[in-house]
Amino acid sequence: ELSPNREKAKGLNYNERREYQGIQARIEAAELELSQLQTKLDSCDAVAQATLFAELCAAIPKQQMIVEELYHRWSELEGKAQEA
Repeated sequence: ELSPNREKAKGLNYNERREYQGIQARIEAAELELSQLQTKLDSCDAVAQATLFAELCAAIPKQQMIVEELYHRWSELEGKAQEA
């Protein structure tokens, strides 16, 4: 029988282990996407391609946030994994 005072299990659960195993690849893919967006922006003519320029200016911060969130999640999972 489980005690109500039972300490929370440490380490990663099954889903977290799977997420942890694949997070580096997800980070690499997100960083590649960010790099590609930045390269497109660098080569974009802001006047001649105003719509594309605006789209890229909106997409880059969103992609940067995705990369930051992935790094944060990786740090969380790594901390839990080390508790085990």
